[in-house]
Amino acid sequence: DADELLGGGLGASLWYERGYALGGAQRWTGALAAGASAIDGDGPLAPLQESVVPFGWLSIGYALTDALDAGVQFYGHAPLYDDSALDALTKSGGQLVFGFRYFGVAGTQWRLALQEDLVTQSSPDFVIHVSADW
Repeated sequence: DADELLGGGLGASLWYERGYALGGAQRWTGALAAGASAIDGDGPLAPLQESVVPFGWLSIGYALTDALDAGVQFYGHAPLYDDSALDALTKSGGQLVFGFRYFGVAGTQWRLALQEDLVTQSSPDFVIHVSADW
């Protein structure tokens, strides 16, 4: 729906992620990742949309207990659009996330995190993440 700037075209992402553990007790863990998204946009902004957008992240976590981790992650991406008068469309994005992961029974994982944009007007200002994996 072009009037609402909703919908879009086709997209795909490919990335490489490398996890790591530090120290003999492996209480410190983390990951490095880099990749790119390929986008075939649609609608009124399609001529401005970048067709390939690189992205990546760096995370580090610490095991507070056997069942609870705390962590921080920086995520960044290149601009999603080109040649726009709106800074929100042409800035690179950078977000910082702080959170906790709880390891429950039968392999479940529960996460709670807060995200703040480091590059203003490039992503949502404040986000709360809540997830469960099993």
